[in-house]
Amino acid sequence: MPAKTQIVDFLGDKALVLPALLNAAIVGNERAKYVLSLCQMAASHSEHPEEGDAPSLRTDREACGIADPTFDRIIGASVSDGHGNFHIPGADRLMAALDQAMEAMLAPLTLLAGDSEKTAALHERYRQRLDRLVKARPAIVDDLLSSETIASMTSGRPSAGDGFHILIMDLHKEINRLQGELATEVVQGAKAYGVTQADRSVIKAFMAGISRTAALKFEHPGLATTAARSDGTLLLQNDLGTTDAHVLVVRITEMTGVVTHTDIHLQRLRFFQSLLEETGIKWDELRSHQGSAIAEGDLFYVARGRFEAHDTAALERFMERLGSRLVFLIDWNRARKRLRLLVPNERAVKILKWAADHDLGHRAFLNLGGERLVYDALEQAAKTPLRYGEPLHEMIGPDVAQEYLCYVLQTTATGLLKGQSTALIRDQVRAELFNNFRSAEQRLLADASRHAAIVVQLASGLRTALRQAAARDTDLLAQNASRAKLAETRADDIVKETRVTVRRIPDRGVSPASGGRR
Repeated sequence: MPAKTQIVDFLGDKALVLPALLNAAIVGNERAKYVLSLCQMAASHSEHPEEGDAPSLRTDREACGIADPTFDRIIGASVSDGHGNFHIPGADRLMAALDQAMEAMLAPLTLLAGDSEKTAALHERYRQRLDRLVKARPAIVDDLLSSETIASMTSGRPSAGDGFHILIMDLHKEINRLQGELATEVVQGAKAYGVTQADRSVIKAFMAGISRTAALKFEHPGLATTAARSDGTLLLQNDLGTTDAHVLVVRITEMTGVVTHTDIHLQRLRFFQSLLEETGIKWDELRSHQGSAIAEGDLFYVARGRFEAHDTAALERFMERLGSRLVFLIDWNRARKRLRLLVPNERAVKILKWAADHDLGHRAFLNLGGERLVYDALEQAAKTPLRYGEPLHEMIGPDVAQEYLCYVLQTTATGLLKGQSTALIRDQVRAELFNNFRSAEQRLLADASRHAAIVVQLASGLRTALRQAAARDTDLLAQNASRAKLAETRADDIVKETRVTVRRIPDRGVSPASGGRR
């Protein structure tokens, strides 16, 4: 029996209603998050109005289908009373919009509540939670909301107790579960319902991009996609991984695609934007959703970009590119931290960007031990003793270290994809390090050679200046003195580098004095 027929047979006439309720629940989720964000930013701007013009969140409002344009002026018109309370114009209307959005998110569970004791109990738990939160929220008088009320509504930390933000996340998970169970078709791996023929080509392009690079996540979960049509808009959501705040939503309306990406890591958001910089997507200013009046630890960031396609082919090319980049966000921050033990942070980000641009990624590097893989190779490549955690760039130089780590990410990714043994991959990593790593003793000889060359240069310059000055009565001696001063500085730097190298060699006496002049 086809999947759609099975669903209709199981749900009866509810199958005609449930997809619409799920579509409305998706919109309700966006509206609820918009209201909470507006409250947060209104409180933040009220406390620090001097920090700049107040944002309107108009794009967010329009994206979630709230028609009232007066909401765009709420943040700028909000003020603090100086005692932890905020006058937010239209606060009662905001709470009404929040309650309506929550009811829309609960509606699919309400519809299914009569099917079994299990679904009835599930619905009752969520019903009681919502009723309890609404009842506990203080009544709004003169559009005043306290910092405690805003914090309790918007906190995403379970340790802070139940709240609207937590309930929104939990209901969102239930909506995603129902979407997966009730999908009427699967389009190239994406669970979809209510989509049109035109939608399918866009979904296929997106999924083709995901499929092209998905193997690079290896055993890590993530990249499941759900697609649905709601009020003239195709919605695609990708779970990206296991983190609740790490979400990607794409809205396609005719030839316009709006990409919304939320993340707790600002650097990863900027990295994601850099992966799409050649597509022509135009990003709004990055926003953080955390005000000083809100509990610590709930900060997350939102990036929203708009892509205007000239035709269907251009839209599909963009969607394919977008899908192919998502795998490089999985465990990105973990990989950055591991690489940061070997090279400075800015170089770690460049290495990850290079790996993404070459469709290699970083998951294989993590699978094989991350920085431990490199330090194991160093223990055999270096003739001098190592201290775990000693930066690689201080041993072989930043440029060489960056190039070598790019090689490591390439070798680990291609090796695991080809099914090579971990022992072989480790041997390749070690052998390449032998080609790049100069031991401390070798560097001592090189430093000594560089220092000697400067001494010869100084002597030669002085001899030439003395001869020519005597013959021509010129100021060559003064010019040579200036050049000698610069050369002396270079020589001092070499001596300092040599001291650092020698300290890594046991049983070598090193004077504690700094500098190079003797």
